[in-house]
Amino acid sequence: MALPPDTLVVGVTGLAPSLDPRTAQDYTTHFILSQVLEPPFSWDRNGAYVSRLLRGGFRFQTAHGAGRSRREARVDTTIAFSDGVPLSAEDVAQAIERVVLPDVVVEARGDRVTVEGPDSLDLEPLLAGPHANVFRDGARGPVGTGAYRIEDVSPSCVRLLAWDGARCPPRTPAVEFRVFPRDPDGRPTALVEALERGEVDLSMELARDEARLLGQARKVFAPGGATALVWFNTRRPHFAEGAVRRSVAAAIDPYAIAASCYGNPAAFVAASVLPRNMTVPGLAGLRHDPDAAAEALAAAPRSLPPRLQLLTVWAPRPYLPRPPAAAAALAGQLERIGVQVDVVFAADAADYLQRIREGAFDLVLGGWIADSPDPIEFLRAIASRSRIPGAQAGPDVASANYAAYASEAFEAAISSASGAAYQDRVRAAVRILAEEAPVVGVMYSARVVALSRRVEGFDGDAGLIVPDLSALRLV
Repeated sequence: MALPPDTLVVGVTGLAPSLDPRTAQDYTTHFILSQVLEPPFSWDRNGAYVSRLLRGGFRFQTAHGAGRSRREARVDTTIAFSDGVPLSAEDVAQAIERVVLPDVVVEARGDRVTVEGPDSLDLEPLLAGPHANVFRDGARGPVGTGAYRIEDVSPSCVRLLAWDGARCPPRTPAVEFRVFPRDPDGRPTALVEALERGEVDLSMELARDEARLLGQARKVFAPGGATALVWFNTRRPHFAEGAVRRSVAAAIDPYAIAASCYGNPAAFVAASVLPRNMTVPGLAGLRHDPDAAAEALAAAPRSLPPRLQLLTVWAPRPYLPRPPAAAAALAGQLERIGVQVDVVFAADAADYLQRIREGAFDLVLGGWIADSPDPIEFLRAIASRSRIPGAQAGPDVASANYAAYASEAFEAAISSASGAAYQDRVRAAVRILAEEAPVVGVMYSARVVALSRRVEGFDGDAGLIVPDLSALRLV
């Protein structure tokens, strides 16, 4: 089947039921929405934060009580949404209100947004990820200020079109995200065959082993910006103490979990919670020692319940290409120290998030894909109290602190107000997580991009988690 000459076709294995930016959690939805919506800030190739919808950044305005301050930024009101409505300060304020904690006050006045909150509040990284996208609700889905608008949505395809007036007109007029469902056993046969026939221009859904099936399509391999993680539910009484979590974590063998997903597991074993492309020298990690784990649990004053519930993801993810195999490996490791595990697979993304919000689990085997190249922001996403599901003023915002972990020492380590050098902040935060073990890194992801021969302009070295499709050209 010949591809439309003016349409870039992206192959995916499934679509979420909704393109609602408020609750978007899965990678494919973020991939689609990143072509349509923009957050107030973004980052350049060096990982520095730059204004995207503002005239410069936030400026200190005044101190406002002990430990609190007010900051102000001007919104670039010359920017328009794809339906022609000018961007307003109220639009940006609504995006900020969704992601901050309830003790932060956000106001819009004219073309200015003011934010009053703790001195330690780092606004730029908080407002650079997809969770902070600025949008308005439209008939076909969210309306944004990005290069494309949503033209049509169906269970099998999402079509995006360029629009007149975009600040950066895309090089390709249209993009279609087409679904090629996985086989009942989870294999991406239909997607691989479509890539080989030249019916798909780009896909980021294949695991490294699956990409080896390709012979005709081009392949780009790069370190993935994600880590497979195990969270401990700290709201459960038996996991309230760091010593108990650390003991159980010592029974986890990352190599064996990686071996359940990859033929060369040594290349994917995580040394810490951070993705491989974000590590800095001297990071603390946990040591696999099942004998010590069993001894520590036997001596613990509070015993674990007879069975623990392990929640895991609903389908293969970039950081977890074979969830059933990885979950079975993890459960087997814990059973060898006397901890019985019931594995529960979420039905879909919505079920996964609902179970997490309800706290209906003891452990979560999942992961997180970085929103930016910033390791501090990754650490904030997986373990900051501001990213506990339901903690934000907007309760539906997707968040990844599934452990519901809250630590003043961790918050101080990741805050720029600490005054420490950047890499020292990263090392301090990772050390605290290794000592407290609310979340444990088990496996790195591998980023595989499959490309057709007619795609030009893809930059595999850009370091972007989600590619900017507006920069690609079809030949």
